[in-house]
Amino acid sequence: MIGFSLLKDDKNVYYMGKKIKDVKIKNFEKLGQNYWKNDNKIYYRDKKIENADIMSFKVLNENYAKDKNYVYSGNEAIYPLLSGKIKDPKTFEFLPNGIINATLYGKDKYNVYYIENKMINCFDSYYFIYEVKGINKDKVEVLNKWFIKDDKNIYFKGKILEGADYNKFEMLPNGNGKDKNQSYK
Repeated sequence: MIGFSLLKDDKNVYYMGKKIKDVKIKNFEKLGQNYWKNDNKIYYRDKKIENADIMSFKVLNENYAKDKNYVYSGNEAIYPLLSGKIKDPKTFEFLPNGIINATLYGKDKYNVYYIENKMINCFDSYYFIYEVKGINKDKVEVLNKWFIKDDKNIYFKGKILEGADYNKFEMLPNGNGKDKNQSYK
């Protein structure tokens, strides 16, 4: 076993028991839990990633990767990147602990981003990408999937949490936040 339902033998690579066609085992290289390359192609599980730049391709975690042009969720480019929502995809990275369920926080050399994955139906989802305005990108810390902070403010879903007492703010076990004045959810 070399990844999620990914197996290989001396001649072939298999996903969920089915042979992946046109793969030469001698050129097979595992890149991460679910990513691998073969010749000039990059794959996520059994799916080829179209137009991936093999020279700059980097695995971020088991389900996300990037190259000089795009950030990928599985084998799909996160489409808002195509329209320029992330200023510099080359320097984009997810924040430590910034990938939680369907919510993501990341940054490039210019900005911090809140990325929300919304299910359209049981097969499709769409990524909404928002620049976090006014945040100190060098001091950002992920608190949970909704809350982050920098050296001055608490943010909820990428926006300053107005009225929150920075020094008294704490996370609750249920994922909500609270300070001396109120609870936030």
